[in-house]
Amino acid sequence: MRFDADAVLHDFSGEGQEVGGWILLPERDPEEVLACVAVAAASLQTGISLRDHLMRQNHLEVEQHPYIRFAVRGARALERPAPGRLRAEVLGEFTLHGVPRQRFLPVEVTLDGKTLTAVGSFPVHLSDHAIAAPAFLFVRMRDLVKVTVRLVAGPEGTRP
Repeated sequence: MRFDADAVLHDFSGEGQEVGGWILLPERDPEEVLACVAVAAASLQTGISLRDHLMRQNHLEVEQHPYIRFAVRGARALERPAPGRLRAEVLGEFTLHGVPRQRFLPVEVTLDGKTLTAVGSFPVHLSDHAIAAPAFLFVRMRDLVKVTVRLVAGPEGTRP
């Protein structure tokens, strides 16, 4: 999981280092997919340790809200551009800072043998999740953050 953020004088990005989850993909109807992906909020890193510390303690409050989650409750196929590829929209609940929000997430899915890869991105307004826009001195970060997810899954008991 990666995020891209804007501040008045500069842009920055970060990544979640500890990601886990599961997926149940019915063969007969992939639109009935169920999945859950969680990122340990304390594992988010931007490359600047002071910013990371402030983000975790003052804004994400990782002690009270240790995980960022997306729980998938279904999907809608939009297009099948080639064999083994699918563009879809997944419906789920995105929880950040303990505040859940229903989301539709556009994804591109590739199935290569028994390995499924899903890639998608979506905007997140921090204020929708009870997070005030971070500021350092007089530089305030914008409320909108772009989240990009690339997930790789395989059969139970394997690591793709």
